[in-house]
Amino acid sequence: MAVAGSFTGVSTNYAGFGIRFVAWIIDAVIIGIIGGILNAVHLGLLGSLVSLAYFTYFIGSDMGASVGMMALGLKVIPDGGTTEETIGYMRAFIRWIMSIVSAIPIFLGYLWIIWDPRKQAWHDKVANSVVVKTR
Repeated sequence: MAVAGSFTGVSTNYAGFGIRFVAWIIDAVIIGIIGGILNAVHLGLLGSLVSLAYFTYFIGSDMGASVGMMALGLKVIPDGGTTEETIGYMRAFIRWIMSIVSAIPIFLGYLWIIWDPRKQAWHDKVANSVVVKTR
């Protein structure tokens, strides 16, 4: 079991802004397709709930990553934890809520990843989590 902070070259193990942005695009396409289907059957108001359920389920589960993150070899783990650990559903839910807050001031909470030493966005800090590369 390797602790995130004990990897060789910590900066190469925390997932940076670019790779996380690509993972987000993959997830946005998936959620967009589901939202489009819901809009087609006049259930568009469920779109936000789909996003909540999607991110809370995947990130809180044993996978510890959304589909986009899994595709790129990323995982959300507890800060100071191992890649075998997950943050659980409650912290994943809090992380999702705070991801909205991270976006409000011109995405400053997301851009924080660029200069943060552990590549944490605001929602990572609140959920006490980090995103690491697993491969």
